[in-house]
Amino acid sequence: MINSLRLALLLILYMTLLTSTHADPLLNQPAPKVDTELIGGKLLTAKELEGKVVLVVFWATWCPACAKELPQLQRLYDAAHDKGLEILALSVDPKAEDAAIFWKEKGYTFPLGMRAGIVRQAWGTVRYTPQLILVDREGIVRMKFVGAMKYEQLEAEVMPLL
Repeated sequence: MINSLRLALLLILYMTLLTSTHADPLLNQPAPKVDTELIGGKLLTAKELEGKVVLVVFWATWCPACAKELPQLQRLYDAAHDKGLEILALSVDPKAEDAAIFWKEKGYTFPLGMRAGIVRQAWGTVRYTPQLILVDREGIVRMKFVGAMKYEQLEAEVMPLL
């Protein structure tokens, strides 16, 4: 009986710790500060993102809605990167090579990483793609959106923060 109780308490403690390290960022709360290894080996540090508006995009090569949205994101990146916008695309594909080939074929120029390791822990659960998280210049999560956004919607969310 005592061993069963001990085991149950240990299981509860383990689940609590596991949940706390995989917490999703909440609206109007600080976004995770995490260094992200980009495909190709470059490191995009949390320090480099300080003071910028950051749009984090979770996507996949097999996602039709992502294929529809990514050109809109590139258009927004081209229009607002010089004003302080950074877009970070995090692929949920199993292989980085697939994401890299897709990225190169499409000619996208904003940073591309994988949702793996510490990045996965920092940003929490991604159940659907595309998923967008918008972070203001102070590092606060201002929007979370699941699904493809039209350019006008993206612009309306991002531009007031720049």
